[in-house]
Amino acid sequence: MKTSQTKSDFKQKALHWANQFEVCCFLDSNQYIDTYSAYDFIIAAGVQKELQHSSKNAFEALKVFYEKDKQWMFG
Repeated sequence: MKTSQTKSDFKQKALHWANQFEVCCFLDSNQYIDTYSAYDFIIAAGVQKELQHSSKNAFEALKVFYEKDKQWMFG
């Protein structure tokens, strides 16, 4: 992006776009920079797979859910 204003405009438009989905997640670094920073911000929109579980054994269910695909999980 050329300027912070352009980046800010893009973030607003991207967030507006993501808002059309029932589920969306917007993670923003708030310009924090460190050795491991790969993205200034990232958006997840929509649901491909979903884990719904009661509190009993929830972490074990999450582990099994993750092991199936080993993909990014937002939520």
